[in-house]
Amino acid sequence: MSYEGDSRKVSAASAFEAAFGRPPTAVAWAPGRVNLIGEHTDYNEGLVLPAALERGIVVAAAGRDDGIVRALSDRYGGPVEVGRTLGAPRHLELPSWAAYVRAVAREVVGVAPSGPGADLWIGGDLPSAAGLSSSAALVVASALVLSETAGVENPAGDSIAFAQMVRLVEHRAGTLCGIMDPLVVLEGKRGCALRIDCRSIEISEVPLPPDLVVVVCDSGVERSLAQSAYNRRRDECEVARGALERLSGRPLRSLRDATRDDLATLARAFPGELYRRARHVVEENDRVDRLVDALWRNDRDAVGRLMAASHDSLRHDFEVSTPELDALVEDAQGAPGCWGTRMTGAGFGGCTVSLVDRDTAPAFMARMEESFRARYSRSPRPFSSSAGDGARLLQ
Repeated sequence: MSYEGDSRKVSAASAFEAAFGRPPTAVAWAPGRVNLIGEHTDYNEGLVLPAALERGIVVAAAGRDDGIVRALSDRYGGPVEVGRTLGAPRHLELPSWAAYVRAVAREVVGVAPSGPGADLWIGGDLPSAAGLSSSAALVVASALVLSETAGVENPAGDSIAFAQMVRLVEHRAGTLCGIMDPLVVLEGKRGCALRIDCRSIEISEVPLPPDLVVVVCDSGVERSLAQSAYNRRRDECEVARGALERLSGRPLRSLRDATRDDLATLARAFPGELYRRARHVVEENDRVDRLVDALWRNDRDAVGRLMAASHDSLRHDFEVSTPELDALVEDAQGAPGCWGTRMTGAGFGGCTVSLVDRDTAPAFMARMEESFRARYSRSPRPFSSSAGDGARLLQ
């Protein structure tokens, strides 16, 4: 195990013991993620190209024999008793982070005959509400330690089933997310992005050039997807799919199956919003494989063009960008060492992702901070990361 893993475990174990007066019996870490391209395609059964980050969420836990699950966080607050795993009312009002813990406790240990409980301490260095999958990382890390303390089967033994469980927990919290976030949190590979086919769940590793790093800039616009237009975008994609199915006279399982000819047909019948939503999905799927090819070829210009086209489509066709995100993209484009840049995540706030030469990353981040602070009087809190590994118990 790397020193990094040991360091996280020691820090989390010390914080747990200070909070609960006993040592933890399990510590898990789960990364956040960025998506290099392929936005709003996952729930349309399309293609995505995410990478796990070196920042994430760490959860330490020890079992209880009274069925109570209690959580404390240096990130969110607490302690919060999320209820007895077998008997707490589901309508109990909890902070959103604690609601995730309650939901995952029910999925992992709620059916155990003894109804084991646990104390949990939650920490980490991943920004929240920034479009970096902090909720998926929280659910995954919590599930790993809860299964360990309860003595139930480790859900990571079947990563696809585990990812589907994480998605179910997020749906119950009100965010109708796709399968991408939990899959990359679980399956991240150091030095690689992952091309994920969200229909077949086929995962291919795409090595990133070793002299590149990912730079994340936070717009500072927090978003709550369950209360935003995210779910409405899903509905709009389904309406567009249904319209195309009627117009084409053939079954259309998802917008993944739409062609450019279909788009031309849709443009004639519904030239406004529905057409733009469908166009983004169809063209974004194509951009994923083109970016994979550009990365394999180390084609800096193609990477930049494709990431710029993706951002423009998210801004104009899917309408999920913000002025702050647009400003960050504008500031990054053409900066020395920057291959390409775009917003990442579902939008309505959150972060941009840029692929930057490793040796120019410090100057790039300083430039981004100076420019954004001049516009908005606050820092975009930039950080750099290599593509990292997926979630794991810290032994």
